[in-house]
Amino acid sequence: MHQGDAVQYVGDGFGAVLLVWPGYDHPFGHNIAKAMLPGQLLIYEGEIRGCCADDAFFDYLDDSSVWEHRADLSNELNAFHVTFSSVHDRWKVYRKVFNGAT
Repeated sequence: MHQGDAVQYVGDGFGAVLLVWPGYDHPFGHNIAKAMLPGQLLIYEGEIRGCCADDAFFDYLDDSSVWEHRADLSNELNAFHVTFSSVHDRWKVYRKVFNGAT
């Protein structure tokens, strides 16, 4: 899988980053999250702790000193999300509050 240069551009003035199924067997999702700046929103779609991102990505998002989970926005997106019986994708929205060195 080719990652391109996306990681180096994440902090260049974007208000939000949309991340869909970043992949389980490489650190792309984690690298994107680390490169984001305080105030930016991360809008993630995929399984939670499933096959959609590596564990380091989810561990990083679980750090409440770095990320604020925006349950209001997550719930609003999920209210209109089409689901299928064997797919457990959900929307989760986070706001980066601290540029931790994790």
